[in-house]
Amino acid sequence: MIRELHQKGWTKIAIAQETGFDRKTVSKYINKDQVSQSPKCKGR
Repeated sequence: MIRELHQKGWTKIAIAQETGFDRKTVSKYINKDQVSQSPKCKGR
């Protein structure tokens, strides 16, 4: 979602305000090559 908004021309600050994420978090996701999913935790 963040990358889609950025591709549409939204600024990082506008994306942060719209999504509720911090602008640094928005920058992190925009600059990432690929959005990775969190690894699943192993059961005990």
